[in-house]
Amino acid sequence: MRSARAGELSRPGSAAVIRSLLYVPASSERFISKAHERGADAIILDLEDAVVPAEKSSARARLASAVASVGQRGAAVFVRINSEAELDAVEKSAHEARAFGFDGASCVHPSVVPILNRVFSPSEEALHRARRLIAAAEQAKARGEGAFTFEGKMVDEPVVKRAHALLARDRNA
Repeated sequence: MRSARAGELSRPGSAAVIRSLLYVPASSERFISKAHERGADAIILDLEDAVVPAEKSSARARLASAVASVGQRGAAVFVRINSEAELDAVEKSAHEARAFGFDGASCVHPSVVPILNRVFSPSEEALHRARRLIAAAEQAKARGEGAFTFEGKMVDEPVVKRAHALLARDRNA
């Protein structure tokens, strides 16, 4: 499963280009089970208009397995949550999406933008740790070391790349 990264749709020069987005009702097991076979670059699990109100709770409860199912062939996976007046529910859904590994969400109402920006922004603690890790990586590289220990854990190049990516997501840098 691959989660969508913030800015992938519009970042100039980005290696990730999304040519097609397929909306799939998050309550339809039949559509979810076949979505990965449709060839879309990205799949949007719709938890709103495509789901009858009585099925929204169960669709949200099955979200983790639905994300894994539709993304099993490498498609980026997005989750559509409503931008209506229930901003507390939007924030809760955004936190759930982040817990599943998502880095962003789409919205149609401007009042939701600050909520999504806050929820999907890296914490100050995570940013500080990434800066320390990168500094330690530079020191290790100067010593000729490819892998090194940071805060009691072995670190190699993929971990350093993730730290750089985290810093790149910080809009306040």
